[in-house]
Amino acid sequence: MAVMLFNYANFKGYDIPVNRAMPSFADQADISEWALAAVGALAQAGVLSGSDNRFSPLDNATRAEAAQIFRNFLRFVVEGSESGTVYADLPTETLNSTADAYIDRRAQEAVEAALMPAKGGGDDDDDDLPWL
Repeated sequence: MAVMLFNYANFKGYDIPVNRAMPSFADQADISEWALAAVGALAQAGVLSGSDNRFSPLDNATRAEAAQIFRNFLRFVVEGSESGTVYADLPTETLNSTADAYIDRRAQEAVEAALMPAKGGGDDDDDDLPWL
């Protein structure tokens, strides 16, 4: 997921900010060489943080972890690049009252837009959804 988001940010011309020092993950040797640049950049931006001093690159991410990664990506990379604001520098109460609501709404819109083509361009029947 890190490489996908890193490549997307580069494709869109988004700046990936350096909001913190690179964490020293205990399992850093398990991160594939081809993913090191992406993991490093997104970890320094605050998009990826790992858990218990581990990055766990060989494990699957849970839905909650994936959602948090996308949320962090929207906050620190997308919104910062588009607005010129570095959200990592804002006080927590400001983030919670403004950016979080905007980011949550934008994430919901992205999910809905991604589902729209699967529904045949917006029709209300679910006949064309193969998983139902």
